[in-house]
Amino acid sequence: MLQNHSIILWRKSDDPRKTFKQIAEEAFVTLSVFQNFPRQFRPNYIAISSVEKFQEVKWNYENFEKILREGINKENNKTFENLGYSIQMFSSLIDVESFSIQLRVGNKESIFYNTLVVEIPNTMNMLDLNNAELISDLFNQLAQGFVPFWGCVSNKAMMRKYKRYLINGKPTTVHWLNYWGEDIQKVIGHEYIKDILEKYSDISFERNIFKIQKKSFDIEDHVSMEFHHDVEKMLRLGI
Repeated sequence: MLQNHSIILWRKSDDPRKTFKQIAEEAFVTLSVFQNFPRQFRPNYIAISSVEKFQEVKWNYENFEKILREGINKENNKTFENLGYSIQMFSSLIDVESFSIQLRVGNKESIFYNTLVVEIPNTMNMLDLNNAELISDLFNQLAQGFVPFWGCVSNKAMMRKYKRYLINGKPTTVHWLNYWGEDIQKVIGHEYIKDILEKYSDISFERNIFKIQKKSFDIEDHVSMEFHHDVEKMLRLGI
């Protein structure tokens, strides 16, 4: 079974006083994390006019600011600045090899999130330890820059069971890699997090990143999923 993975980071709405320049500078710093990784990870292209036309991106702040400004939320000829700016960039023109990087920032309406989603190509096996270490490092760096309230590296095949990532502010399940801000920690329960860290010495919780193991859960492996179930149960998730 094909097990697709995504990095998902959700941040709450921005301060209404934040300027476009502040929004753009923060977003540029966050996405510049990709420059620390091989070229096949980086936002090298952006779609223009249609999905069949792409423009190569020269990575500097001036170019990025222009791209982001053009991504203002709009419908017909009316713009909605308070809903922020959205862009989608790609690492490769070969679809099966490409990282897709979707960013939405500058949203100032409390009912919506600012989001960063990275679709990991199917050619990158998350059960391979070397690949998993690269994605773990990328997730860590992106999370520290984006500062979400919640995030994860999601196995889409596993998520078919849960349908949603959060219900009433509580995670529906636990993932191989998780980012839990203080609000999420409170709703899960600090005592449950402490208990599981004491039981499983290999599980770590540093800088809000709850890391269960060195690579992704394999939904086709009984032992892997039993371990997932045990962790989920101890955290009172999925019930």
